[in-house]
Parts: sequence; C-alpha cells; structure tokens
Amino acid sequence: MKMQPNVDLNLLNIFIEVYRLQSFTLAAESLNMTQPGVSGAIKRLREQIGTELFIREGRGITPTATAVKLAKDIEVGLTLINNALKNIDSFDAQSSHQFTVIADEPAMHLFQSRVANDPSMGNCSIKFIPSPATDDELFNLLNFQKADLAIDVSTTDNTAFASKVFYQEQMMLACRKDHPLFKEQITPEDYYDAEHVILRFKRSRSSVADLLTTENLKPRKESCEVDSIFSMMALLSKNDCLGLLTKNIAEEQADNFGLKLIPFPFESSPMRHQMIWHKRNQQSLPHQWLRNKLNELLPTGL
Repeated sequence: MKMQPNVDLNLLNIFIEVYRLQSFTLAAESLNMTQPGVSGAIKRLREQIGTELFIREGRGITPTATAVKLAKDIEVGLTLINNALKNIDSFDAQSSHQFTVIADEPAMHLFQSRVANDPSMGNCSIKFIPSPATDDELFNLLNFQKADLAIDVSTTDNTAFASKVFYQEQMMLACRKDHPLFKEQITPEDYYDAEHVILRFKRSRSSVADLLTTENLKPRKESCEVDSIFSMMALLSKNDCLGLLTKNIAEEQADNFGLKLIPFPFESSPMRHQMIWHKRNQQSLPHQWLRNKLNELLPTGL
C-alpha cells in the first residue's frame, strides 16, 4: 500500500466512519454529510492510496484487507489527533455547552434535579432523555453522537464503547400504608399469596424481581404490569397489591404516595446502573468534565 504523503485528515476521518458503520449512508448521517459526499471522499482516498478500500456485497459494502489494515493502524492515532484538536484550549464550564445524557427512570429521577440546582454547572447544561426501547437504539444514539453518555442497566461487549458500574441500589417492596395484612416484614409465603403490580424492563420484558433475585421465583398473582416506577407507586396507593421498587425512589416518594416499605424476603442482587460512552470521547476534556460532574452529583452511599 503506497500512500501519498499529504493525505487529507478529513478523508481518513470519513474512511474510519464508513469502516466502523459498514455503510456510506449511515456514515453520511453520522458525519452530517450527503451520501454522495461520503462516496466521493472514499473515492479520493482510494485514488491516493492506489487500491480498493470497500467492495460491494449484496446491498451493502465490506472492507478489503487493505481497509482493515489501514483502520487498525490509524484509528487510535486519529482519535488522539481529533481529541487534541478539540482540546487545544482547556474546557471551561463558563463556556456554553449542552450535553445530552440518556437515563433510565431511576437515574433521571436521581440526577435531573441535582443538575438543575447545581451552581457549579456554569453555562453548561445537561439534557436528559429517556432510555429507548432496545439496546440497539441506545448504542446507536451514542454511536451517531446524538447523545454523549448513557446511564442505564444495559451492558455491552462492543469494544467501541467504555462502561463502568456507576452506582447500584437495593430494591424494596411497597404497599399502601393502611394495608390490612402487611406490616414491617413479610414471609415468602405472604409474598406469593399477595396480588402484585409487576415492574418489567422495557427491553427484555422480564420482571425486575426475576432478574435481580438469586433464586427462581415461583409464579405470582399478577394484577397488572407496568414499565414505570411512578405508575407502580400510583397503582399501589389505590389497592392491596405489592410492588418492587428501587430503594432511592421508594424512600423519597413513599410519603407522597401513601406507601410503606417492606424488605424483600428473598436474596437479591442490587440494580446496577452503568455509565456508558463511546471510546472516541475518552480523552475529550468536555466529556471528562461531564463524567466527573455526574460522579460529583452522585449521593453519598450509592
């Protein structure tokens, strides 16, 4: 592979995006370009290198061996160069900057008010958007730079993304305060005898109780199912059902909904919320500021 010495850096950026997404159309969307513009850039790079980079395969494209080697050789260095160019000046929170963070319901409830009331935000703002219905949608939002970061229970083994356990919280049972049967504790038998409002994860449609317990729960008497914690609390306040909630929201909202909280009578794991971001933002100063800010706003004990 013989490359001319003055290859345009922009062509390499476009090449990496086409290589990463295996599509001229998706790369154009990600880069805010037209599809012909992306195709033209790849053609110019191909002419400078002197060999094919992508070949048609069915309705899509596939990289040649040359493209695979080129991507492997330049991707890390290109990311460092782009981050260095973005961060020539140190990041200043007094400069206007809006971040977009995907958040599941417990995380949105936990962080939105803290961000809104934090005087050290300067002229920066964080817009929270709800977690989408599928993992693919979540990672596409990060991939296409439509969101800077996600706080979610999802996990990934995709090497393009970085993730860490951000915080975790235990689960609590809840019922209305004047429930005729349940007091401070319940037994497993009481649990199975009760009617339940079932909280399900949107993606797997599995109940939170089934996913977090360390034993196989027997079938329960399901009165209804919801995918919102606040919907569950509203329903529990009006009937004699039991529901399983995240501890942070449950303790904060129990009085507002007229609920009492009861320990879950089975061994269970905490709900783990991951912080997830694309690795291209790893060294970005604005992104580092965002990650540090969210860590600062995490309540003590979580």
